[in-house]
Amino acid sequence: MTRTSYFIASVVLGVIGAFWWFAKLLLTVGYAIEKDSAPEGADVTGVLVVWGIVFVGILLCFFWCLARALRPVRGGSGSLVSPPSQPQPPESLSTPDEKLAHLVKKP
Repeated sequence: MTRTSYFIASVVLGVIGAFWWFAKLLLTVGYAIEKDSAPEGADVTGVLVVWGIVFVGILLCFFWCLARALRPVRGGSGSLVSPPSQPQPPESLSTPDEKLAHLVKKP
């Protein structure tokens, strides 16, 4: 992936994380209202643990994508590898037949 695509992915994950945090706020307020209205109330611990695990995963992916998008550009690219050199035939041969003689199998 390119640096631009990592940056776009980090922006998308940031927006998802912001909405996820807002949903947690609404969830907490909803459970607080339910606890006040019912005598036993609601147990929020399990829901908040699952919410927290998902939110931490979103944050880790966000920071990983952002780090990949903002990393410095390398000076020497590994994709520009020179082809392996092949042995050169001797240049002292004068005629075209002598240049191609090594390709012919002798019985």
